[in-house]
Amino acid sequence: MGQLLFRCPKTGKDFDSGFEAGSSELTLLPESATLRLRCKVCGEQHELKFIDAKLKGDGVRGRR
Repeated sequence: MGQLLFRCPKTGKDFDSGFEAGSSELTLLPESATLRLRCKVCGEQHELKFIDAKLKGDGVRGRR
């Protein structure tokens, strides 16, 4: 389990989503699965795809 990070589409900086997940859990989600979050970097709401997420310390994004 690790902190789920997303990249702000406006600034390109990663931010912590406040959720924890394991890499095996992320592979169970369909590629189209999205989440709407308020960005901790720019303050705007973004619709983000789980496939673009990475686990903190993992360095690998999604399943690509």
